[in-house]
Amino acid sequence: MSIVLPTYNERNAIGSLLDDLLAVARADRLDVELIVIDDSTPDGTASAVAERFGSHPAVRLHQRAERGLAGAVRRGVELARGDLLLFMDTDGNHDPAHVPALVAAAAHADVVVGSRCRPGGGMPTAWFRETCSRLFNRWACGALALPVTDCLSGFLCLHRRVLEEADADAIFVGYGGYAIHLLYWAARRRLRLAEAPVVYGARRGG
Repeated sequence: MSIVLPTYNERNAIGSLLDDLLAVARADRLDVELIVIDDSTPDGTASAVAERFGSHPAVRLHQRAERGLAGAVRRGVELARGDLLLFMDTDGNHDPAHVPALVAAAAHADVVVGSRCRPGGGMPTAWFRETCSRLFNRWACGALALPVTDCLSGFLCLHRRVLEEADADAIFVGYGGYAIHLLYWAARRRLRLAEAPVVYGARRGG
């Protein structure tokens, strides 16, 4: 499995996140590679990763001159070697402890969404943001006829074969909208979509 980790000014959060992901992988016997895609951020995120994990066989660092979340995720996909892909934020919102649940759900689905809107999910440290997210998700998922409850989380697990048939130029554009584009494309092609509840933690930085 390839975990794509886009970064921008994440120096204060990236080290602990990589440690946590590696610990989860060991505990659940997941064969993973962690791909850090840094948009040449000025706070030294890439340097911090290189200094601490430069010799680690499971951690790969790539720097790009371009900027943009969707473009960084796309570059991570292009570099990934795994048959299973997982996208997650690096600021602390997405908890590595949820990764095994998304991977397990992917055994019976093409795309799995880490949902804050499913029972057991949420954002307990940001009630106003959670309320706004739930309202927008209810409107957007209904308007687009998406069979999910959270099209904004960006915490996604999917099989590589899903993207082999997709138009990457149409999906990986803008900022966080790539997740909506991907889910809409998958739903229109009647791919199997599933959700796993996730709880957002407090941001560590970025």
